[in-house]
Amino acid sequence: MIKTLKISFALKNTYRVNGILHSLKQIPLLKRLLPDALYGIWGLKIFANILSALWELCTVFLGKFLYILLMVWGAGMLYQNLETGRVFLHILLCLTVIGSYANTALFNPSRDKYYAMILMRMDAREYTLVNYTYSLLKVVVGFLPFTLGFGLFAGLPLWLCFLLPLCICGCKLTAAAYSLWDYERSGKVYNENKLGRMEWLFTALLLGCAYGLPAAGVALPSAVSAGVLLAAIPAGFFSIRRIYSFGDYREVNRRLLAQIVNQT
Repeated sequence: MIKTLKISFALKNTYRVNGILHSLKQIPLLKRLLPDALYGIWGLKIFANILSALWELCTVFLGKFLYILLMVWGAGMLYQNLETGRVFLHILLCLTVIGSYANTALFNPSRDKYYAMILMRMDAREYTLVNYTYSLLKVVVGFLPFTLGFGLFAGLPLWLCFLLPLCICGCKLTAAAYSLWDYERSGKVYNENKLGRMEWLFTALLLGCAYGLPAAGVALPSAVSAGVLLAAIPAGFFSIRRIYSFGDYREVNRRLLAQIVNQT
């Protein structure tokens, strides 16, 4: 597992570094100054690796900080006629449901998966589950300081602020397990980058509920929002068995990565 995680990091880092170096070559002024053998310059590779490491940190913390600050807490502060904690949980619940199927990390075709599973013939199940576990850990670690900070500021109890990242993970696990069950039932592979008409309609509905209802002075009671979020923890726990016992990840990923293969 550790070896697979190291290979995954190396692949993602190589792809990011090459992307950074390629982007530098597209800048008109730098294009004339930098040599054609750009990828062989040791100093630039070190610089690109530092940027890649910073980007990984950003994916853990910065994005989640902005998400809570702007889309949950900040947006909730606009509704002065409702209790802050109540609006905070109401918006977070709606956005968490959206993220459970629109940002799964399990059904996201990416270049590193193509390199690992198609070109390097790595074990698809191990590679998928190792990366999925890492993505869930990033969710917990990345959200925890901000659900604590902003949640307490919104008047939520400390114990609930601690559990909110687990609630988010539980929703993602539940949605992923459902998608795998649907694949076994219908043979349809879910792709989070190609949401269908119903998913977009459901997303629009949830966004309307998240921000439209509070604007009209309506929000779910805190107990209801908290109860639904907390119910995702046991639901996610029971979903783990399906996700980690699923045995057809190679076929699922082969079909997800078909578009990348055709572009290569």
